Amino acid sequence: MQALVRCLDLFCGAGGASLGLCRAGFDVTGVDINPQPRYICRKFIRGDALAQDLTGFDFVWASPPCQHYSGMSGCRNGLRETYPDLIGPVRDMLTTWGGPWIIENVMGAPLRNPVVLCGEMFGLKTYRHRQFESNLPLTAPPHPGFRKNKSLFIFIKKGWLARFVHTRLTFPAKVSKKP
Repeated sequence: MQALVRCLDLFCGAGGASLGLCRAGFDVTGVDINPQPRYICRKFIRGDALAQDLTGFDFVWASPPCQHYSGMSGCRNGLRETYPDLIGPVRDMLTTWGGPWIIENVMGAPLRNPVVLCGEMFGLKTYRHRQFESNLPLTAPPHPGFRKNKSLFIFIKKGWLARFVHTRLTFPAKVSKKP
């Protein structure tokens, strides 16, 4: 019987990525600074992901908090700076460790040569794009394209029109104050 690959899921939260890794056959241990009473897998460590000992693990998945890079954190002056910028420290930790790793985050996060994936690429009805950086070669399946008549969320603030379409933010279409 082949041993399962020991995987560490850093910043695991309730275990969304952990569940996928478990279903793929990994032996997953989740790490999060917050208690996770409903963590989806069996092994959980409450602690600082950046201080976690990576010894003994075959693979590390990291999903650092995304608020610093999220488009919505720019909606109020100074809001972005209240959230930690963790991509660099996580990358440094994983690179120093030397084993295989993946960092996942939102569009706009400063990942290096990321592969972009969307739920629609896998037949899911979710259109959130996510970036993945790794020290392993990654490829993305073809994107099937968006169906017509998708929802367009329009936010108007201070005379500027911002259109959010599938996490893409486009500026500036000036909203005319004249009729």
